[in-house]
Amino acid sequence: MGRGSDRRRRAATAVWLARVASNRPGVVQRAAKRFGSLDAALDASLPALRACLTAKAATASGRPPAAAKRGRAAAEAAQESSRFVSALAAPLEPPAERPRDGWLLVTYDDELYPPRLRTTFDPPPALFVAGQDAPRRLSALAEAPAVAVVGTRAPSAYGREMARLIGGDLARAGVVVVSGAALGIDVCAQLAALEAAGDSASAGPPSVGVLGCGLDIVHPRSNAPAFRALRERGLLVTEFWPGTPPSVWRFPARNRVIAGLSQAVVVVEGSRRSGSRITAELAVDGSREVFAVPGEAGRRLSEAPHHLLRQGAHLCEAADDVLAVLGLERTYGGSVRVPGANGAEPLVHDRDGSAVAGVGGEPCAGGEPCAEGGALGGEEAQGMAGAAGSDLAADARVLLRALRDAPGTAEDLAGRAGLEARVVTAALSALEVEGLAECAAGGIYRGKR
Repeated sequence: MGRGSDRRRRAATAVWLARVASNRPGVVQRAAKRFGSLDAALDASLPALRACLTAKAATASGRPPAAAKRGRAAAEAAQESSRFVSALAAPLEPPAERPRDGWLLVTYDDELYPPRLRTTFDPPPALFVAGQDAPRRLSALAEAPAVAVVGTRAPSAYGREMARLIGGDLARAGVVVVSGAALGIDVCAQLAALEAAGDSASAGPPSVGVLGCGLDIVHPRSNAPAFRALRERGLLVTEFWPGTPPSVWRFPARNRVIAGLSQAVVVVEGSRRSGSRITAELAVDGSREVFAVPGEAGRRLSEAPHHLLRQGAHLCEAADDVLAVLGLERTYGGSVRVPGANGAEPLVHDRDGSAVAGVGGEPCAGGEPCAEGGALGGEEAQGMAGAAGSDLAADARVLLRALRDAPGTAEDLAGRAGLEARVVTAALSALEVEGLAECAAGGIYRGKR
């Protein structure tokens, strides 16, 4: 990690590099390439670092003033070049010792820096983190499995539903959902994760939003409620200095952080050239697993996932597909499903280890039969194999009857059963776990006998 006596200076260099990088893409890569690694760049002298970065900046900052007249992009580039040169001339700023203005600064040397991100090809020299009790949640993030769920900003109803199902079920299994906090698939998955985690969110971040701008900027403004939710119960992370506006090149930079924080990336919907496909390619470069949710053939929003599937990505129809590849056990609401001995039907165990329900009318704890309200009753129990225990609630039984009448999307079933969308999402997940329902192509749910 470099010379211990220079730790504060290295941290200050990391902060300085982060601010310089906020004004110009490629700064960290260039410094790491010139000195052999980011570690070596942080140990280099400030004059040597400035010389390395100024050579590239001289060309960019030498744009003729008339370039601003060629359009907004050229004007913005000229302004960034000017800010870049100013940042190079500024002295090193010491790192903040405590959270400032609701955010925490974590440098590459800090023990709170996410270890998965540190091992990537292009780790940011510093991160700005917002969230309640951010240090503890960052520590929890280092220990927890994390999966990115990404996709288009303008999803179909099927895409939104799949993002909610996958994000919520991953959170129930104790997996941190990482995404870009953008409208569409990202927010659907992240809000579902926050809701599904419930009170357990206090133990760690159910979801982490990675931004392509400063923490003090909400982009787009309509996303303000999601940002508040992530600050309160999850984490917001960015490599960009507070006040840095969103810009086209910053979103691919953000995507590499999304991939770097995660063990796997799930692409739900997106066009062939979408940012979600870029995130998946970055995940491959970082030796992460890549999953793709199949969509309707011939649709533009199916292009990215279908391309990834052709390239060898894992098929993802539910969170179970991700958990199986990562070797994780699925849990729901603090309960763990344990196979019974000698081929017996599985029992559902509560957090204290006591059996709370049998299957198909088998005895529960103490040898007493399960209450009718805790399992499928009457005709449903006889008509379905492996009926569920007490964790299959009344809402799920209502949905099961609707599925027996006819298949349908989650929205169709919500209308027929007279249930709220969020209730339907949770109930369908429970039915899938019990083997009583399955989701086919196009988001059509069918009952299984």
